Amino acid sequence: MSPRYLFTCPDSPKPSGGVAVVYQTAEILAAAGYETGLVHNSPGACHPDYAVTVPNYYTRAIARVMARYSGRLGRLRALANRLPSGDSAKRGKALDLRPDDVIVMGEWQMPDVMEAFPRHRKIVYVQNPFAHVDAHARALGRGLDPVAQIDHYIGISDANMNVFDLLGLDRVSYFPVAPKLDLFPYRETKKKLVTYMPRKRPQEALVVDNALRARGRLKGYDLVAIDGVPPAKVAELLGDSLIFISFLKQEALGFPAAEAMSAGCITVGFTGFGTEEYFTPDTGVPTPEGDLPALVQATESVIAEYEASPARLDALRKDASAFVRDRYAPERFRKGLLEAWKKIEPAVESSKRT
Repeated sequence: MSPRYLFTCPDSPKPSGGVAVVYQTAEILAAAGYETGLVHNSPGACHPDYAVTVPNYYTRAIARVMARYSGRLGRLRALANRLPSGDSAKRGKALDLRPDDVIVMGEWQMPDVMEAFPRHRKIVYVQNPFAHVDAHARALGRGLDPVAQIDHYIGISDANMNVFDLLGLDRVSYFPVAPKLDLFPYRETKKKLVTYMPRKRPQEALVVDNALRARGRLKGYDLVAIDGVPPAKVAELLGDSLIFISFLKQEALGFPAAEAMSAGCITVGFTGFGTEEYFTPDTGVPTPEGDLPALVQATESVIAEYEASPARLDALRKDASAFVRDRYAPERFRKGLLEAWKKIEPAVESSKRT
């Protein structure tokens, strides 16, 4: 009999692309016949913008893990109390842990979850190589062995696979995930609008915003920050934007730039390292990491070129949209995940017997 795969998730009330990917993964596996479940710390915890379609559990065994990354426990209990009592789909059930359960954790949770579930088989689902290196070091500092004590590692990007090699991990799998690019269809007709998301680099974004306005080279383009708005508004703004400024930072696969490209934006700015597998001079205008003057100058140059002769940039943004929509297509994600799991499950079962 196949084991049950339990995906540990943070309780944060804010939307998270990484958590949405975990939910998608659990759903795809469940649809293919695997038994899966989501595991939060609080009874009412869930992704606020994602419907729960697989069993949703909670356990205090990971209270320390979730409190560390999701804020104070009082806020988490308040989140649980927000849900109507009859909303059983979102109100998690207490987890009845089985001996043969397999714990699938995010890389940032690794040392804490290793300690919380010492006798269970474990898989690490790595979405951020920087957080993975940090978690690996923390595990070593606690006397844990993340090479020997973890049954399998999953990576979603080239950057993840490079870190696996660096750390000497050989029980690994790769598949590309699928950000919800169907929410960001290609838009040919654009407004004179430049947008950006400041969340990863708020101070740098403020400096760039002020500089662009003060230098007077926007040529009538509006400059708008996309921050704290619902997904539908994000899609609307990217659909309207001709130019998107990327403030990605230490990413495995930064979704904002892919979403902007999908919507037909000319994407300018920082790749965040891992995003270089799709954010290149063939798909956008990448600038050197942390170089704010170069980013401002590149944005101004794109505006000037587009106003003078838009043909090259129109071709670039159209090709970029087609590229990311193909590379990160939902079917590619589903197929890659299921092929990887056909190898993962026998390997995890073998580790149980040894």
